[in-house]
Amino acid sequence: MNIIEFKFANFKSYKEEVAIDFTALESDYLAMNTFPYNAENTTGSLLKTIAILGPNASGKSNVIWALRAFHYFISESRKFAVKSKMQHDPFLLHAEQCSAPTTFYIKFVLNDTIYSYQYSYDSTHFVSEQLVKHIPTEEQYTIFNRSDTGNVFSDNESFCNFLGKHKHTTVLPNHLVLSEAAIWEPNILQDIYAELSSIHTEVNYGLINLKGNASTIAEFILRDNSSVITKQLEKLLTISDIGINSMNIIRHGDQEFVLPNTLSEDVKKEIIERNRWEFKFGHKNRNNEVIEFQLDAESVGTQHLFTLGSVILNTLKKGGILAIDEMNLAIHPQLFKVLVQLFHEPKSNPKNAQLIFTTHDTTIVSDNIMRADQIWFTEKNEYGESDLYSAQDFEDMQICVPFEKWYRAGRFGAVPNISNLLNLFDKAHEKE
Repeated sequence: MNIIEFKFANFKSYKEEVAIDFTALESDYLAMNTFPYNAENTTGSLLKTIAILGPNASGKSNVIWALRAFHYFISESRKFAVKSKMQHDPFLLHAEQCSAPTTFYIKFVLNDTIYSYQYSYDSTHFVSEQLVKHIPTEEQYTIFNRSDTGNVFSDNESFCNFLGKHKHTTVLPNHLVLSEAAIWEPNILQDIYAELSSIHTEVNYGLINLKGNASTIAEFILRDNSSVITKQLEKLLTISDIGINSMNIIRHGDQEFVLPNTLSEDVKKEIIERNRWEFKFGHKNRNNEVIEFQLDAESVGTQHLFTLGSVILNTLKKGGILAIDEMNLAIHPQLFKVLVQLFHEPKSNPKNAQLIFTTHDTTIVSDNIMRADQIWFTEKNEYGESDLYSAQDFEDMQICVPFEKWYRAGRFGAVPNISNLLNLFDKAHEKE
């Protein structure tokens, strides 16, 4: 699956609808940063990566959180209990928006077909949901619609080909049809569900629960020391000049844990799962001896690289969508650039996986690494409303302008204003 466009509205700091577009402009400049697609004779090119820049609290992270919420409801809503409340994060600085629905929309290519899928929700139920198939000649037909009561309907004759006996059905108001369809008999919705629910997002709080995050990575990505991704990650860590010579992943079996019988079985299980995986990294001393450190003894940068490297290598292997907040956190700018360029190189990204990331590191938009259509900005107005816009939104913008220089000079907006901070040091503000 590849994203063409993602839109959302009334989510966190975004009051109005904003859109981020992966459609590539026609240009030979850095052509390997794009890839062609052909969907039922509809052709075009998409971007492999998009970078979002902007000052603190401008809304960069909320774009990643929007993608996270979007795929969370798809993958999890069918498990929600009847009438249970849903996590709803609307724009809170306007009274009417607090109770208004949040809306998500995605347009994507899957199996040489273009689809669009959207839904809206509040804290109690899904207000709407629709899946549309786009066909040549700019036409489209609706595969299904759902009402706010959970009734699923369609006027399209082919609807039964997608849902079988579930042509006329009802889902719980707090369940998505797409989520429910994943447990029905085989149908095309299961392919769409599998792709949209597998969008991977890395948000900042991941480092807070380092051990749990690393265990999840080991369980579902690395698996053991002999896996391809584990070998690639070990190579990445050793060539990144961070002093690591080897990596060892150990999975402890249940029998290795000796726990007091006074503990309940649930508590025992939780302790075992929390400590099942062990990570050791080898460092050579002056005597050429290898000394192993636990993961939590490594630097924050190494820990972040462990997480980044794992999810990036996994996405490059399988294809799909990866969204990372503050991707450059605690790692060297040159290493940051290398990780982004892995998505641009056909050899390392043969399945055209797509990456969207936020960063404060403006060097990523210099040195002929990214094109104008890959650069996006966030900015927040005086009313706390975030906006998301592309470098291409500016008049006379060329695809190869000196972005870093122009961005630092404020040509695109979306930069912190230091003059207000300097006012704090004005003697007029000092109290005797």
